[in-house]
Amino acid sequence: MGKVLARLLESIPIQILLNIVIYAAYASILGICLVPSVMLVHGVWRATSPLTTAGDLVLISLASGGALFTYFITGALVMALVIRIISWGIKPGRYPMVSLTMVRWLLYSGIYQLAGATILTFIPMGFLLTAFFRIIGAKLGKNVRLNSWHLNDAYLLEMGDNVVVGGKTDVSCHTFEKGHLILQNVKIGSNTLIGQGCYISPGVTM
Repeated sequence: MGKVLARLLESIPIQILLNIVIYAAYASILGICLVPSVMLVHGVWRATSPLTTAGDLVLISLASGGALFTYFITGALVMALVIRIISWGIKPGRYPMVSLTMVRWLLYSGIYQLAGATILTFIPMGFLLTAFFRIIGAKLGKNVRLNSWHLNDAYLLEMGDNVVVGGKTDVSCHTFEKGHLILQNVKIGSNTLIGQGCYISPGVTM
């Protein structure tokens, strides 16, 4: 079964098809996250149409800002939940580049990057960023302060109480080595301060 799967995934047409399916999944998830925001702008637009006064334009502008705020909340919650579902059951270990685990890893990593680029980078040190990683499955203690969203494979991450993670810090629970994806837990003890721009590699205990 593994050899058959490897041959299928190494096929160029299968890779192209898989890429199309994955990108379509990203677009669909983004569209779902945008539904409340679009509904908000559409509702205000209909209420103020035709736009005849400066007040109408102000309302549309405020609705657009509200739509962005709504997307931050909806997008963070939905994408975190989707990542949690896709990564469910993946354990620390060594996985071939051509495997279902690798496909799942690529899929949820892409969603994570989408969330990072459009939401997480704008909400450092806040409850929403912490909630995002808790939903994914990160074990975070009390009073954890995250000033970086680069917590890769966070379902393998454990932080104690009063941990502070500085800006642009990269905590990674994965690496690539000799054609394999390697996933390992990272554990950071209570009262730990991780300065700005640090890199924490897979398998590290602090």
